[in-house]
Amino acid sequence: MTYIEAVADEIYRRLPTGSPTPDRERGLYLIYAVLALAVGEQVTRADVHNAWAAWMALEGRTHPSVRPFSDLSAADQERDEPFRKAIREVARLHARQQSR
Repeated sequence: MTYIEAVADEIYRRLPTGSPTPDRERGLYLIYAVLALAVGEQVTRADVHNAWAAWMALEGRTHPSVRPFSDLSAADQERDEPFRKAIREVARLHARQQSR
């Protein structure tokens, strides 16, 4: 397992039960891992949404929510919160490890 895969797995483990599985959505979790390492604790729900929208495009999938974050309803925007929280937790953990 590579370091980026390990970060992706750490993010998945911090998500609520019932979240998309990493095997089925592996590419998405790898993109989330990049957010954790590149953006860190400052990651926003809009960042998470944009990562998801990019992954959807790569997968050739369509969905009504593939549009700018600001155009989404508050309820749809809130769906990105568990992912933002998990990414921030992993980013915080890695920042602490890097400072040692």
